This record gives sequence, C-alpha cells and structure tokens, in this order.
Amino acid sequence: MICPIRTTKTFHFAAALAIGILFSALPKIAGAQCGTTPATGAITWTTNWCDEFNGTANSPISSANWTYDTGGGGWGNNELETYCAPTSNTSPCSSSSPNAYIDGSGHLAIQVRLNGTTYTSARLKTQGLQSFHSGRIEASIQMPSHAGLWPAFWMLGAQPHVSWPTVGESDVMENWPTTSNIPGPGATGNCSTIHTKVTGGSGKGKCFSSVGRASRYRVPRLRRDLVSQHDSVLRG
Repeated sequence: MICPIRTTKTFHFAAALAIGILFSALPKIAGAQCGTTPATGAITWTTNWCDEFNGTANSPISSANWTYDTGGGGWGNNELETYCAPTSNTSPCSSSSPNAYIDGSGHLAIQVRLNGTTYTSARLKTQGLQSFHSGRIEASIQMPSHAGLWPAFWMLGAQPHVSWPTVGESDVMENWPTTSNIPGPGATGNCSTIHTKVTGGSGKGKCFSSVGRASRYRVPRLRRDLVSQHDSVLRG
C-alpha cells in the first residue's frame, strides 16, 4: 500500500471479510520501498507517508503508522465480528492466530476467523498517528467478494467534537455484496461514496466496474482533514 501525501489528512480503511478470506495489498516487487511517486500529468508528488509492509512473516505491524479499534457490539452496522489487536489474548482474540498480520511477501493481510462461535477480525487506523489534509492517497488492494463480506478503503474526518456525517467521510472503495440490504455489484464492481452534512448519512456516490480482483484505488487530491482506518467486517 502506498500513500503519497503532500500535507496532512487522516484516513480510514474498512474491509468486510469472512473465515479464511484475505485482504491484502496487491502482488508487487519484493522489498518495495517508500520513495519517489510517479507524476500525475504535470503534477509532481513528494511521498510524505507510506507503508509497504516489508517485514518478515508475522513481524509486528508498525505502531508508528497504525493503531486499532477493538471490541464488538455491531459498530452501528450489524457487524458480527469482534475486532482484535494482533497482540491481544483477551477472549475471543488470540495472538497466536492474529487477524491482521504481515505475510512476509510485502503485504498486510486482514483475515476473519471463527473462534468457537464468535467471529474475530481487525480494524487498523491512523487515528492519533497520521492525518492528511491534501494531496494524493493511494492503495493497492486485493479483496474477496461474497455474501456477508464488505471490503472497503475509506477515510473519516479527524476534526474533534464534530459528529458524523458533518465531520465527513470518503469511501474510496466499498465492495457491496449483491445479497446485502443495499444490493451492490458484488464481484463485478465497487462503489465510492461521500458523506457530509449536505449529503447526510445516505451519502452521494456511484458504483463502477472493477478491472479485476487486484486493483489500485486512489484519491487524487484531498481538501479535508481525515483520519485513516483499516478494518475487517462481517455483516449480518
């Protein structure tokens, strides 16, 4: 995943996954490094923040880049899973089988697991660590599409004491399953949505055809303070 940013913004990742499903960065050249970002036409970029997940298999995820939401309760979305930090051994979480991990091939993987009768997953975010005000945010993502899954790459406003949706939310990519209460394109495409005070909770957006299972998702220019989050969700 590459996040080349000019100045500051906080952004969120979200993913809806099931047992044995992997949410990861795209296959890439081994040992890719943060550095020069290609120009967009006449616009040149300076990489101010990125994470290529180049650690060895099961090495710690960078605590300088990512923190975690934890717990269950549905998260306002009828989510079935309990979110676990990789080092947590508080039931139903287990550090011996973490839901988020470095795979050793330059990828971050998020995997939903079934522990007894409880699903566990992970939600990673940059909240309190990184925020991005303007620039370009980009991620290479490979994801599943199946009933009950809801992979997403999204950003949430970082202004304190401002409630949602006034604080702003940019869903760069969500893969809505065809069987959800809001039927989506399933495996054939993804949706992007903006939530603001004007657009309200329903937001304003559009679905588009995906080019395949492995795609690059980008916000060309940001003009709002956002916080980043990356999570794995099971929807009822």
